[in-house]
Amino acid sequence: MGNEHGDFDSDPEERRGAFSDVLYYEAHITIEPVFDERLELFQTLCKTEGFKAAKLLMQKNREASPERSNKDTFCTGHGQNYDLVLGRIDRLVAKLRENGFAVWRDKIEAVLLDRKYDRGLSELSASGSTVVRVDGTPLTEKDFDAVFKRYS
Repeated sequence: MGNEHGDFDSDPEERRGAFSDVLYYEAHITIEPVFDERLELFQTLCKTEGFKAAKLLMQKNREASPERSNKDTFCTGHGQNYDLVLGRIDRLVAKLRENGFAVWRDKIEAVLLDRKYDRGLSELSASGSTVVRVDGTPLTEKDFDAVFKRYS
C-alpha cells in the first residue's frame, strides 16, 4: 500500500480503497504567504470551490498585537465524496496558479474519527478516572447529560 514513504502517488484506486470507514475528506492547499489584496483574492478564489482560507494569527507575547502568519497561507475544504473533493482541489489549484499564486502543497486527508468536545472540559485526569473542567472541578452527571445532549 503506497510507496516506501507511505505516499499514495501512483494509483487513485489504491487511495480510494485504503480506508473503508471514512467519515469525510478534508482537503488542504498551502501557498506562499500572501497579504492585503492578494489575500482577499485568495479568499475569493477559495470560496468558488467551497474552501475557506485559514485565519492564522500569531501573537509573540501578551503585549504584542496578533499578526498574520508569514510562514504560509492555506485553505481547507471538506466533502464526503473523494472524487468530488479531488475535482474541487484540482480546479482551485489551477485557478490559484492562473492568478499567479505559488502553490506549495495540496493534500486530501481521510477522516476516520472526528470527536467534538465541550471547550470547557479537559481530557481525563491523570488518574484516568475523573473528567474535570479546565478549572479542575469534577463534572457531575448533569454536566455529562448536557454535553452529550449538545453533541448527539
